[in-house]
Amino acid sequence: MNPSIGLEMRAMAVLPQVSSGGRISSRGTQQHVGLVVPRQHAATRVGHLLPCFPSHATGSPYLPPKHRNIEARALDPQSLMTMLGGATSLRDIGAFSFACIGSAMLVGSIKMLEYKGHVHKTLSRKLVHSFAGPLFLACWPFFGSTIVSQCIASIVPALNGLSLFLAGTRALPDDRAVSAISRTGDPTELLRGPLYYTIALTMVTALLWRESVNAVAIVSIMCGGDGFADIIGRAYGKHWPLPWNPSKSWPGSFAMFLGGFITSIALLAYLSTFGFMDMSVATVQHLALVAAAATVLESLPINTVIDDNISVPIFVYAMGYFIL
Repeated sequence: MNPSIGLEMRAMAVLPQVSSGGRISSRGTQQHVGLVVPRQHAATRVGHLLPCFPSHATGSPYLPPKHRNIEARALDPQSLMTMLGGATSLRDIGAFSFACIGSAMLVGSIKMLEYKGHVHKTLSRKLVHSFAGPLFLACWPFFGSTIVSQCIASIVPALNGLSLFLAGTRALPDDRAVSAISRTGDPTELLRGPLYYTIALTMVTALLWRESVNAVAIVSIMCGGDGFADIIGRAYGKHWPLPWNPSKSWPGSFAMFLGGFITSIALLAYLSTFGFMDMSVATVQHLALVAAAATVLESLPINTVIDDNISVPIFVYAMGYFIL
């Protein structure tokens, strides 16, 4: 019999036992129950047949490169998105383009509905307010994981803020934007609440990013909470004013809490599927507490002093910093 074939048969006979109890001797051989297999020969001749040969350095099973971590890569959303997106730079460019186009389509469609009279001006501005922020957060997983990716993502709301600034100062007039977003049709209104809104989104993206539950809370309560509070309050709150602030109503405050809480839970569940955060019972309870506290703040008559798009994000961040 060919000596090399006989040696390979001996190695295959001992390998199943070696994987559970073998050890490497100081002479560079594998020993087990009196059988001796040269380490280098067995690894090169048999390792490709049975990918569980113990490493001489760590004792852990030897896995050829093509067998390593296959299951982990298949189940890891980040790895899957990296493989689909290619290089980080290309992925960021694609995500940036998608977010910008989606934002333009949302605002443009609401502008068109308001321009044609299908949606009232008051409703149109609150629809933009309610959906622009959460939909932008839904684009966060499409970006890469580097600090450059985070900076690129923050450019999206910054560009929207720049367009509001140019329209508000009449440097680049946009009558449809003014009509759809402002309360009275005055372009300078774009330099207040709407501009603060985009600044808040920019700062949340640049400073907190997608692994922060606080970021989810800020955007959800500022957008879903405050936006739906105005819509429901105007429609059903006329006969139910708050005793301490007649300009606010019980239905509006209830919508503030419910809209902010539901939006935060939806975004938390969405981002948790990508592994950015965990959706635990404690987190849900803390989000409910933050939404309730922000609702109380929004009901106070301080909006004549400071805009809700400033007070709500700052308050939610401060409270979430300690409990989220």
